[in-house]
Formats: sequence, structure tokens, C-alpha cells
Amino acid sequence: MRFGRGYGRPVVVGVLALAAIASAGCDHKEHEARVDPNLFPADYKSKIVKVLQTNLSDRSSSFGAAISPPVLKPFGSDNRYVVCVRLGGNKPGEKMAIFFGGEVNQFVDAGQDGCKGAAYEPFPELERR
Repeated sequence: MRFGRGYGRPVVVGVLALAAIASAGCDHKEHEARVDPNLFPADYKSKIVKVLQTNLSDRSSSFGAAISPPVLKPFGSDNRYVVCVRLGGNKPGEKMAIFFGGEVNQFVDAGQDGCKGAAYEPFPELERR
């Protein structure tokens, strides 16, 4: 069967366009696969300050705050860098920042054992926010 003049060209262009879209999707997935989930969070203090600026409604919680350095801990079926934050003021408590690829992925209550044995140090950067 023979197509009339010009029918072959749109089909070829369509196939090439679909191939380009498919390969672009593959590149995106390859890029995601290259992200190291346990990239050390080098500037973890400033990242946590940013998270707390948007989540702390009571400014007194930042006074007397303490922070631990990043530590690889079991989290689910993997290991993730975790930073513990102890808040002061009217609403004291312990929080955990879980990092993925060097960025804060979750900021949650530490629970009973989440920050057990954390090596806290003063966190004056939070007071200056």
C-alpha cells in the first residue's frame, strides 16, 4: 500500500518527537539516580534555621536551643543523616531533622528514643534569627 504524498513525513516527525520525549524522561530518572541520598549536610545549621523560621510560632522556643552534629542513623530500611534539635522556652522538646541529598527532607518530633545519646551543643544561630 502506498501513502499519498506527504503522509510519511508527519509520521516520521511524530515518531522522532516521541523518541525525544522518551529519552528526556530517561535523562531525568538517571539524574535522580545520581543524587547521593546520604550526602553530608555541610551547612546543616543554616538549613535548620530556615525550617524553624517557618515552623516556630513561639519565638521563646529558640532561646537556650541546642543542636547535635549530623549522624548517620537507621531510618526505615536505609540510613540517613539526622540532626537533633532541643528547643527551650515555653514549648521545650526534641525534634529530628532527617536529611536526603544534603537537604532537610523531614522535620519531626524525636519521640522517646529518636535523639537518645545525641551530643548537643549550643545553637545560638537560632536565637539570632
